[in-house]
Amino acid sequence: MHDRRWIAAFEALGFDVDIRVFSEHPEACSLGNVTGARAVVAGPMHTVARHLLPCALPVIGLSWGYDLQQGNDVAWLAELSGLIVDTEHTREIAIAAGIDQEHTVVIPWGVDIERIDQIPAAHVSDLAAGERMVLSARAHEPIYRVEEIIRAFARARLSRTRLVIAHSGTLTNRLRSVALDLGVNAVFVGSLSEDELIALIKGADVYVSASEIDGTSVTLLQALACGTRVVVSDTPGNLEWVSAGRTGWVFPTGDEPALSSSIAAALNNETPDIVDRARREVQERANWGVNIRKLLTILPTS
Repeated sequence: MHDRRWIAAFEALGFDVDIRVFSEHPEACSLGNVTGARAVVAGPMHTVARHLLPCALPVIGLSWGYDLQQGNDVAWLAELSGLIVDTEHTREIAIAAGIDQEHTVVIPWGVDIERIDQIPAAHVSDLAAGERMVLSARAHEPIYRVEEIIRAFARARLSRTRLVIAHSGTLTNRLRSVALDLGVNAVFVGSLSEDELIALIKGADVYVSASEIDGTSVTLLQALACGTRVVVSDTPGNLEWVSAGRTGWVFPTGDEPALSSSIAAALNNETPDIVDRARREVQERANWGVNIRKLLTILPTS
């Protein structure tokens, strides 16, 4: 999904895009015929962009958010001709590694708010009338700590509230087992299209993300734009969008009791001020159609 968004952004700005797909560690020569190309834009950083540096064209890194936050060697970033990141925190990592700050640009993933507003809310058929919904929608992989959300939800002992878990991944079967063992009657809805996910977010009372590493999460921005209360871990990427008590609820990463308390607090707080401020934050800073024009400051145009 993210790849398609970037391709569409480049095309909207008038660039012809030649797509090359690599698993990891590609040889620079594997780009093949690049006659007439102005630059190579590549990501993730360590598995793809780094290995394309020997090619004759300028290489502009496209960070996927998490890829520069995992403590790996980043000294090679100084060899890039440019870098696109989605948070100020990631930009600071790159500048500390030696890349010229004038060769970096921060472009949050962003959302299309007009489109979001046109999508009606959806409700899960398994939920009883009047039952509240807490939604998790990150991939079922270790860095997103979905199991922690299940355990925190069980700890909260919430009445007339159901945990709904979207997406999938290598941990899906384990997550089902954990929910069963803890007596959490969670609803697993699998992977959804973007419109289906937005509809589900609109139908949720609270959206939760417990990730340990994150850039700017599109799903989080969608939740803020939808007017859904959000509970997030205190990763730098999340904190660029969610301020505790102002635009959402924040808990220390890995602190299950604090996560449990935050979910309960968000469910029981229906003051419109928090969601109103959160939506304004997205309107002002995360308009995808506006943000992509920043690409023109870093891409070669002739």
